Amino acid sequence: MKMGNLRIGVRLGLGFALVFALMTVIIAIGVVQMRAINDKLERIVNVNNLQVDLANDMMDSVHVVSRVIRSITLLEDNASRQQELARIEETRKQYDQAEAELEKLVSTDEGRAILAKTSEYQERTREINNKIVDLAVSGKQAEATAALMAESDPEMQKWRDGLRELESYADGRTKMRYDEAKESYKKAFTQMLATGGTAILLGLLVAFFITRGITGPVADLVRVAEVAASGDLTSEIAVNSRDEIGNLATAFKTMVNQMRELVRHIAEKSATVSASAQQLNSSAQQTSAGASENAATMTEIAGTVEQVSANVQSISEASEATEEHAGEGNRGIEGITRQMQAIAVTTRDVSGAIDGLNGKTREINQIVELITGIADQTNLLALNAAIEAARAGEQGRGFAVVAEEVRKLAEQSASATKEISGLVSAIQLESQRAVENMSEGGREVEAGTRVVQEVGQNFKKIISAVQDLTSQIQEVASGTEQMSAGVQNVAASTEEQTAAMEEVSASADSLSVLAEELSQLVGKFKV
Repeated sequence: MKMGNLRIGVRLGLGFALVFALMTVIIAIGVVQMRAINDKLERIVNVNNLQVDLANDMMDSVHVVSRVIRSITLLEDNASRQQELARIEETRKQYDQAEAELEKLVSTDEGRAILAKTSEYQERTREINNKIVDLAVSGKQAEATAALMAESDPEMQKWRDGLRELESYADGRTKMRYDEAKESYKKAFTQMLATGGTAILLGLLVAFFITRGITGPVADLVRVAEVAASGDLTSEIAVNSRDEIGNLATAFKTMVNQMRELVRHIAEKSATVSASAQQLNSSAQQTSAGASENAATMTEIAGTVEQVSANVQSISEASEATEEHAGEGNRGIEGITRQMQAIAVTTRDVSGAIDGLNGKTREINQIVELITGIADQTNLLALNAAIEAARAGEQGRGFAVVAEEVRKLAEQSASATKEISGLVSAIQLESQRAVENMSEGGREVEAGTRVVQEVGQNFKKIISAVQDLTSQIQEVASGTEQMSAGVQNVAASTEEQTAAMEEVSASADSLSVLAEELSQLVGKFKV
């Protein structure tokens, strides 16, 4: 894949990734070498220096033991001698502790051999010193002194030489670690310097190629843009990459091509615009004349519409009066209906009362029949009494007179009952006729009530029709008013249209001038 086809972000990313990788290598080298140096310095501080210190402590212990042994051979006071013996034991413990720690720190065969030899010197010297101490404690000062001079001093000298050799070994190890640390520093410095120089060189090369891959195409774009800005649209742009600059160049090339086509199109259309402007001016003048005539016509129509509106308003007022009168008639019909309903109720009440009277006359008729029966029985009894009185002769004459009177009373009662029965029958007949007449009157009232209700419904329909008519008349009036307003608006719009046509005519003249100027401007471009 060509580098020029990579996106700028990818190229920058690769460049930075390379620099980052080299920086990572430099840091890794530095960290590894610094760790090695740190390990060596820690070895010097925690091992080698400690070995030297322990060897020095052991040498000091040897010097102390040597002085104490000489002091014991010279002392005659047992108490003082015991104090020196205690000092020897304490010093030996310190020596043994230092020796044990030193054995842990020594890791080479050479060091262990030197330490073993020194330990052997220490063992032999300790046996000789113990013998000298025993001689001194037993009072044999001369023999103790002789043994010190003849045996202990030579061994002590070997012991010291062994410790000096051990110190020299520890110092040599310290110097060796120092030299190794110094060598690691030089090596790290050299490697980091070489890697850093390589990183700088590669960074410069990457920056150069990336910059050249960006500035070159951009310079070509600037050159073509300057040429296009001067009016020359014939320049071509060579696109050799597919990165952002290549996409920009392609877009710029497309833009120049579209501008070239646009200028050509504008040049072709400017003449058409000029001709159309002249034609528009002529049409605007004709439209303005027609609009003036329309304005006069709309003024006449507005007067007619106003007259129609006045007539509709009069009709609306008349319909409202008709609605009011119909409402009053409807309310009268409702009053008549309520009266008819009251008459019907009264008629039913009277009919009920007459029915009750008929019932009572029937009861009276039953009583009359009962009285008639009693009168017949009384007359029959009076006749029988008269017969019995006649049979009795002179004794029954008074009883016969009474029987005669009773008979007359019975006949009068019968006659009276007949008259009562006749009157009751007449009352029943008249009551029946009254009931029939009342029933007929009730039916007539009901029929009248229905007729009145029908008339009331018709009045309601009339009122509803009048209301609908009034509403429609009001709508017509409203529509007429709106029509009048619309006609006025149309007249105003016509006047505005006339003014607008005049403005259009003026604009058409201006457009024609602009089209000419546009043709002159387009002529400056080279396509």
